[in-house]
Amino acid sequence: MLAFDGKLWRVAPVNLTFRMRRADVDLPPILRKRVLARQRGRAQKRAAYLLRQRLQAETAAELDALLPAVLDKAFRRSCSIHA
Repeated sequence: MLAFDGKLWRVAPVNLTFRMRRADVDLPPILRKRVLARQRGRAQKRAAYLLRQRLQAETAAELDALLPAVLDKAFRRSCSIHA
């Protein structure tokens, strides 16, 4: 089905079109929505914080593991230059 809405041509596949029946849906009050949104925001911030902490800990562990090799390579070069 092809329809022009005044600006764009819209194509609706025939096999995906359907009619919805009228249904009453109870929605929470606006204050409850705000509380839920605030809780979700806090949870997302907490999750991002925990992810950052974990990534920083993993990076620190990797750097700690690499440090002896870097120092060994640096001092070998300095010792071989002066010898």
